[in-house]
Amino acid sequence: MVLKAIDIFSEKGFKGTTIREVSRAAGINAPTLYYYFGSKEGLWLEILTYIQEDLVQELRKATTATDGLMRFRSLLETHIRMSQKNRKVSNIFSIDQEHLTPEGLKIFKGIHREIVDLYVEELSNLEKLGCIKGRNIKALAFNTLALISWQVRWFKPGGQMSLEDLIIETISFVLYGILYTRDFRQTKRKVFRGMKGDS
Repeated sequence: MVLKAIDIFSEKGFKGTTIREVSRAAGINAPTLYYYFGSKEGLWLEILTYIQEDLVQELRKATTATDGLMRFRSLLETHIRMSQKNRKVSNIFSIDQEHLTPEGLKIFKGIHREIVDLYVEELSNLEKLGCIKGRNIKALAFNTLALISWQVRWFKPGGQMSLEDLIIETISFVLYGILYTRDFRQTKRKVFRGMKGDS
């Protein structure tokens, strides 16, 4: 049922999706969905919680390196790979929030906050290392997340750009738009060592 709901929400957005449509696709009656989730918003928020738990677990696994810069690179790469692997799921996160109730919006922000906090934590570590200088860390976190979310809309798997190229281009854009380093080329070689196109 969750997978059917993800398909429909991803294709039609929050406003365009109906409980009747989800119940028909899942082969269960609408009153059953209302009983368990209360509303279309309740169903959507339950899906988000389900998605977020898996995503946060994987992102935390990516931040185990001792080197702060490599840990942040790994975080970005893992997030991009997961977003592209689960494109429909990723679309759910960027769904139109203006249709949510105040309570629903509060829950949604709480779900999203754990991911934001993880990025703020890693960016703060880079700031302590002197890699980031005089920047608003929370703004950097939101901008980075927006960049990753937007890729789901424009990147076409099997197109001219490979997933590996997308990862390298994105990491280069994020890191070398925010990093303060005296030796750009040396840092870049370190970050991309072993990856395709790491010249």
